[in-house]
Amino acid sequence: MSSRTARWLAWSLWVLSIALATAGLFFLGLNYRDLRGIMSTAFTGNGIIALVYPTVGALLVSRRPDNRIGWLFCAQGPIHGMAVFAGQYGRYALVTQPDSLPGGVWMAWLGSWAWAPGFGTLAMFLPLLFPDGRLISPRWRPVAWIAAFLVALGTVSFALRPPGSVGPSSISSAITIQGVEPVLRVLPGIVVLMVVPAWLACVASLILRFRRSQGQERLQLKWFTYAVAMYFVAIVGSAVLLPEYAAGFQILSAPIMPAFLGIAILKYRLYDIDIIIRRTLVYGVLTATLAFVYFGSVVLLQQLSRALTGQQQSEFVTVISTLAIAALFNPLRQRVQAFIDKRFYRRKYDAQQVLASFSASVRDEVALHQLSEHLRDVVEETMQPTQVSLWLRAPAREVKR
Repeated sequence: MSSRTARWLAWSLWVLSIALATAGLFFLGLNYRDLRGIMSTAFTGNGIIALVYPTVGALLVSRRPDNRIGWLFCAQGPIHGMAVFAGQYGRYALVTQPDSLPGGVWMAWLGSWAWAPGFGTLAMFLPLLFPDGRLISPRWRPVAWIAAFLVALGTVSFALRPPGSVGPSSISSAITIQGVEPVLRVLPGIVVLMVVPAWLACVASLILRFRRSQGQERLQLKWFTYAVAMYFVAIVGSAVLLPEYAAGFQILSAPIMPAFLGIAILKYRLYDIDIIIRRTLVYGVLTATLAFVYFGSVVLLQQLSRALTGQQQSEFVTVISTLAIAALFNPLRQRVQAFIDKRFYRRKYDAQQVLASFSASVRDEVALHQLSEHLRDVVEETMQPTQVSLWLRAPAREVKR
């Protein structure tokens, strides 16, 4: 396939995805008049996936048509777009305005399982193919074939499940197959048990690739790790800390994965990832620590104030806690940063310590020979080159007038 044909096909899939997602969101607005209902229904994120993933996929195919990750992202658009459109169409035809549109039962059934192949291929093949769109070696082809088989089997099992079977939706199959209902009833659960070890094998491929990687590929895999970590922190954190707004946080965090992975594949400013990870760790730990200290001090001081003065709430306690947090910010940030550098960036931390020691010794050192030896030792310890040489410029001779 030529690059021009690949771009045309990728953007055609993008147009189809946008059309399906827009139609699905239109029916979503008809089914739920209030914003809370829309947010709770969009919890699956099918609409957001149908908008974001094909956009990133089309950009990837335009730049890297031979990378299968771009095509994997492009395929998510029509799949999840159909899921949200069919599901909301079926709900409108069956619940919101019964018998107002044809094919309500079939569309509701299609919407209940159309997400499965998209989610399955993304979860299985993204760890296998990232970042260059190829398997780490031909030995992993059986894992890829097993993953493809399980995705197909899982899609069929969810599509044909009878009423009361295991599944994420209460809508049963619109197709009835006599004599195999007991098998179809337990098949989704069996597929889930088979998918877990296959998915772990795909993740093992990614870990092995990271251990073998060097240079730019290692930076790309760091972007992948960072994107996955940020996505799950956003999802789990919102579900635990702000359950009422968890659906909204999931919608907002859905673009994290495709955006970060697109940046990694296109190799845009990959050298910044270590700085981003380091600052995320520092300010994440710092924010959590300060929040814990703030709320803990407020609770304790409010209890103490209530015991001494009898007042239920005291603004003085809030002011004292805020001032304490402001005073603790810089010292605590320096300690957290030093701890993270020492624990996760040991080489950089050691280099900083050596340079600080060298700076202190330079102030007292006057002998040029000893200073040169000390400088070579510092360069060897921090940079670890294969060879170190030091050239000293000869002092300029004074010109006699």
